Amino acid sequence: MSESEIPFVKRHNEQVSAAKKKAEAELQKRVQNGEKVKADGLPVWERFVARLCKFARELEKMEDANLSGSASPSDDGAERSCFVQVRCDAPVLPALSLVLRYKPGDHRIRWVCEGRPMNDIELVVGGFRDTEIRLRFDKRGALSPEDVADQLIEWMIPRAKEHGIEYVG
Repeated sequence: MSESEIPFVKRHNEQVSAAKKKAEAELQKRVQNGEKVKADGLPVWERFVARLCKFARELEKMEDANLSGSASPSDDGAERSCFVQVRCDAPVLPALSLVLRYKPGDHRIRWVCEGRPMNDIELVVGGFRDTEIRLRFDKRGALSPEDVADQLIEWMIPRAKEHGIEYVG
């Protein structure tokens, strides 16, 4: 197409060209981010699970909370999982449990709480200069795997207390 001498047509064509370049750049970035998540997601999962395990073990150290927890990671080769429990320490109260699953190379962590599927935890590229893989949980933005693990256990604590009451009541 030849260039126009009419300013309106020229501006229009420049805007269309700029919009196409921007769309191409965004598509390229999404492709690169997807490749990064696929290649580097497993270490993020491992950091996430390590923090879940640590926090769950530390629950019993909370003063006057009467809580305990556990996290048990497993690896069947094709998929990684982690079984997490939070319990209000009383002999008859059941633990609140959830299972998290991650397939290396996937862009999400699926999880189920007490048999109910929950919203996926997404692996996204973010952080400093969009170079880190972060996790997006519960519409709170992209956070470090450790921060999301903390939020997940913190989310479980009041529900574990309610869960025990519902079970007994």
